[in-house]
Amino acid sequence: MDKGTVPALTQNKIARMLLKFSSKGYASGKKPIKEDELLATLRIPLGFRAYIEREDKWVYIDAYTAGEEGCSWGFTILYYQMKPVFYMSYGGYVALCICNEFGIDPKQVTTFLRKALLSQYSRWEEGTKAFLGCRGPIRFVDQGSVVGDNRRLIYHNSPRRDGVIHAVCGSDTIKLFDPTGIEREECLYRHDYLGGLLIETS
Repeated sequence: MDKGTVPALTQNKIARMLLKFSSKGYASGKKPIKEDELLATLRIPLGFRAYIEREDKWVYIDAYTAGEEGCSWGFTILYYQMKPVFYMSYGGYVALCICNEFGIDPKQVTTFLRKALLSQYSRWEEGTKAFLGCRGPIRFVDQGSVVGDNRRLIYHNSPRRDGVIHAVCGSDTIKLFDPTGIEREECLYRHDYLGGLLIETS
């Protein structure tokens, strides 16, 4: 077999592994790796934090960095037999000024984000059926999460091309919803994502 090739993999198998590993990373609430020396050995840029998972011939890396004013950027790579088979980049923000305006702790937003993502990642055995751009569900509401003045957070994922794994593109948001309909809806979080497969699949 040529060094540059890997055994035939199905899109369903790759999707399952991505979702399974993702469920053990950021969405799980586990602390990321921050040690610069360890990250350097994996060629992850300085200043990034990472989640790394391994299983048999698979290696998963999800790395991100947070900047000022609530912005953050990152990337996800899945390897099989040390060959990259999937890559996705993502970036966006938590709107700190709007959080402050409505008396919302930004950590409430990221905690809610983790719940939304995990609700989709936990369906990893469904493979491509649950993939949706390797982000959360189309819509997620946690009835127990009330913030500010009796408002709720609503997560939306808008994958283009129905979230197919070979050409990932879309955005996800968290909005502040007023059940009375009196106050305007505000976007507290938005990230765009782009990526796809790096190999041919069977």
